[in-house]
Amino acid sequence: MNRVRILQVTLGLIILGVCAQAATTTQYYVQMSAVPSEADAGQLIRAYASRTQLPLQMIPFQGQYFVVAGEFSDPDSAKEAALDPALRDLVQLDVVKVVSESTDLKSGATVYQIQLGNFSTRGNAERIQGEARDRGLDPVQVMVIGGMYKVRFGQFASREAASSELPRVQNAGYDDAWLTSTKVEQGGLFKETLSVEALGIVPPAPAIEAPAPVAVGAKPEPPKMEPIHLSAQPTLPPPPPQPVIAPPIQAPPPFQPVAPPPQARVPALRESPPEIAVLTQPIREAKKKEPIPIATQALGADEVILHYRLKGGISYIKVPMIAGQQGVWKSEIPGWAVTGLGVEYFIQAKKGFRRFTGEGTKEMPYLIQVK
Repeated sequence: MNRVRILQVTLGLIILGVCAQAATTTQYYVQMSAVPSEADAGQLIRAYASRTQLPLQMIPFQGQYFVVAGEFSDPDSAKEAALDPALRDLVQLDVVKVVSESTDLKSGATVYQIQLGNFSTRGNAERIQGEARDRGLDPVQVMVIGGMYKVRFGQFASREAASSELPRVQNAGYDDAWLTSTKVEQGGLFKETLSVEALGIVPPAPAIEAPAPVAVGAKPEPPKMEPIHLSAQPTLPPPPPQPVIAPPIQAPPPFQPVAPPPQARVPALRESPPEIAVLTQPIREAKKKEPIPIATQALGADEVILHYRLKGGISYIKVPMIAGQQGVWKSEIPGWAVTGLGVEYFIQAKKGFRRFTGEGTKEMPYLIQVK
């Protein structure tokens, strides 16, 4: 895929005699999402590569993979590119500012580093990498050597320079850190990401609101009447009180037994509208790029809304559900949103001003694993 590029994170500090030259650049991109693994980023790129003309790439930074589109020298151009209709459904859509450093390394140069750990999986190595950066160690790289993932700090031209930094690394919590050296096998221009900053200048996509339901055979509301204003009248004094004369006391009539009347069924009074039960059979698995039909039963509801998002997204996309027979409402999650990231969703029914959900909620939605 010629429009998919991956920014390579490499060694970062510039040491005299090791690097021929270096330059710091600032670029702006359309941020599509930030995901926790390289595999998730690759799946999102493949899902959108045929939907937009913007070049897509992933930028690894501090344990996250930022999936971005385009490359611009100013934020306004990136904001304009974010209006691409193919990207408007993304919940993390934004403009991101990326500061990077390009370094021209000499082939065969020896560099010294401080190794923090050695791991068999990339995930564990990236976790330590992010932790070390949070503790003030920068740059920290993950290097693949001999099939193992090595987490290393710094780049020094001499062993003495690296040794002087070892106490600081140990004080940061890495007591077992040690010195190591490596040679630059192939010189060339390498790029390291120094910072990634979301600017928050792209407004969220407008939520889709369902039209107001129209009841069959409903009578139109009567026209509103203008209030009648009475002219002011002079206040008259109240009439004098009249004496109250008690009626004469009469003897009660003799008691006559009367058969009790038949008991009538009195309907129970309701202080509020009845509860709406949202009954849903959760979807647990789905296939990539295939729409997912969603159905629920909500008897008596005025309106039912399906809320869905990519797994771990910030906000939900709202889709009105269509009413069917016996209180069953139906809708679907579109195929473009069904990626290997997984899909989260919940359903909300409305009755008047009240809202009802089933077991899946906004805070704890149903999760669909995508294969």
